[in-house]
Amino acid sequence: MRLPEVNKYKLISVDIFDTLLLRAVAKPIDIFEKVWEDVLKEDKALTELNPSEYKKLRVEMERRARNEAENREVTLSQIYQQYPSYIVEDIEGLRHLEIQKEEEYCYRNDEIWEWIKNAYEKGIKIVLLSDMYLSNLEIRRILEKNNIDISCFEHIIISNEHHCNKQNGELYQVLMQYYPELKAEDILHIGDNKNSDYEQPLKLGINAFFYAVIPEQLYSIYDYEKIRHNIPMPEILSLRKVCMSKTNHTGDKRVAYEIGSTIIGPVLTLFISWLYNRMEKLDISRVYPLMREGWLLGKLLEGECADRGKLLEVHPIYVSRKVTYIASITEINREEIENLIGARNLTIEESIRLVGLDLAEFEELQKYYSILYKHSHEIPYEETTVKEYVIHKFLEKDNKEKILKYVTEERKKLVRYLIQEIKDFDNIATVDIGFFGRIQMWMEKSLSIENIPFKIKHFLAIGITGEKVYDGLNFEGMFGTYDGNQDLIQVIHRTTDVVEKLISVTEGSTIGYEEKQGRIYPVREKGIRQKELTEIVFQGVFEFQKVWFEFRKKKPEIAEECLGKKREILEILHRLIDMPRKEEAEFLAKFQADTNFGTDYRKGIITEEHLTLAKEKGIDFVDKCNISYTYQDSNITWPKGTITLLDEFYYVRKALKNGSQNEVIKSMQEVVENIQQDGITEVALYGATSGKAKTVLFYLSDVSYKSPMFYR
Repeated sequence: MRLPEVNKYKLISVDIFDTLLLRAVAKPIDIFEKVWEDVLKEDKALTELNPSEYKKLRVEMERRARNEAENREVTLSQIYQQYPSYIVEDIEGLRHLEIQKEEEYCYRNDEIWEWIKNAYEKGIKIVLLSDMYLSNLEIRRILEKNNIDISCFEHIIISNEHHCNKQNGELYQVLMQYYPELKAEDILHIGDNKNSDYEQPLKLGINAFFYAVIPEQLYSIYDYEKIRHNIPMPEILSLRKVCMSKTNHTGDKRVAYEIGSTIIGPVLTLFISWLYNRMEKLDISRVYPLMREGWLLGKLLEGECADRGKLLEVHPIYVSRKVTYIASITEINREEIENLIGARNLTIEESIRLVGLDLAEFEELQKYYSILYKHSHEIPYEETTVKEYVIHKFLEKDNKEKILKYVTEERKKLVRYLIQEIKDFDNIATVDIGFFGRIQMWMEKSLSIENIPFKIKHFLAIGITGEKVYDGLNFEGMFGTYDGNQDLIQVIHRTTDVVEKLISVTEGSTIGYEEKQGRIYPVREKGIRQKELTEIVFQGVFEFQKVWFEFRKKKPEIAEECLGKKREILEILHRLIDMPRKEEAEFLAKFQADTNFGTDYRKGIITEEHLTLAKEKGIDFVDKCNISYTYQDSNITWPKGTITLLDEFYYVRKALKNGSQNEVIKSMQEVVENIQQDGITEVALYGATSGKAKTVLFYLSDVSYKSPMFYR
């Protein structure tokens, strides 16, 4: 979003809350919960209300105060005069606590503040204009606490002090009375409310700019998050919205930036902040992010170091499942062969190459080279099957010796590469997104075989490391090491391709090493598509990290609290996988999943084959495929994304139905089910608030309409 040029205006009027000041809560009224949490902590409550109940009380007290006021404009003192005496002994102290919480949870919107300063330096008059119950003095205190120089403002005009508001346009008339020498067209107002800050000033001829940090859309990321997880991480909600507003991208590029700045960016940025804290506590100064995710993780960690003012050695290393697993092998037997090639999408030809054998020795199988090994058990060959023939030949004495020699050579190259890049393995760390920690385990095993001493801490964002931790490997995960948040992690891990493609560079995975002029270099397979979109995702990630650093400087205590809310952070990512929006599924369908084990196998995250299977066997069948990739040999990479393309609100309806304790919402669903059974095809909603209307719209998504449905 590009803010308007200021040169042609003589006066600029700026809304305060949710424009110049943002709040580290999901909704303004959530401040009231923070107030009561402090009251409970200090044991000052005279009645046992929980924070949610107190919030409803505070809202009701304001409603009653406004109903009693002739013009509905009230002060905070008038609101607190409505309070029953049994809440706390010191009602006035409670009022002051609310102001204190506003100071604590408000923070300066730097985008607007820099724009204001630019106008001020050009000699343009600046005024603040707000519909608010706080007094001029109280608002000045909040502004100053948030490092806003109030000398820039000629006036701060508050609705309750003039007994009128922006909502009906009367406060703009007050503004014009302050400046009788100016014409309406000389004035620009900017604010976040479509009616109060845009439509009303336009009626009076005043120029207006609608500062919508999130474009108005019916089904936003935040609608989905509220339904699935009841607004995770409200402290950074406004931060995410502001971050998203910084792009002018459209189409797929907008979706890429949105996913980067509002989903991947928050999750990885807070993970990296946590990682820095852990490394500092453990006195580890060298860290080696594992490629291909390592490039992004490394850049984020370098940014964290720069912002903290302390230099760590951050050096991504090129390793993969293929190169570390082969290097860790010590014995060639059937079990090892099955582990090596059995679960991959390798062809017979690729399987032979993978174990270092010469194709010339398998000429009799040439016509089967393109067959996937996992299907080779179905193909008869010389009184056995192709699979059994291949395994038998691999296990012949000469071939076993050749394979073992190849494995040894590959291990020595891996270890030489690691020594070259790391040198000293004492008290270092690796970092990876997750999940099972196999690369780290095989890497340590390879070092052990070559008698290289090491002391390595392995950090993961998401861990399912179980037995490896029990066996002594030093893993630590922010969102779970082997047991924490497993309900969320299992869903994310079911479709790791989505996460990996959003955080990995598009170059190919490491498939080996080669020596050139005395140095060891990684050999990489061919890259995957969507380089431009991936880079835009990264742009969004880096933009979020930038605004997070500014937020942390302004609100260090709240920022530190955020790092402790690990489950809520992970819920942001979980929602993308578990209940995607249609445009997210459409966007991610353009990306390829690759096996990352020495094969050219590529497959779209969502394919026409997946969609056809869903149409043939039904959506409920595809939903069952969430159990496993191999469920009834379906091989659907992302069942929830596939279903969303065919039935946009399938998982939204399930979440609403399964998660709602609200009898009104359940009644809505019953009404909708009756509508569908009766064959009604046109529906109009009247008298519903936008929140309730959205809920009905989700339920009505199966109805076929002759005319657009609407609410008001």
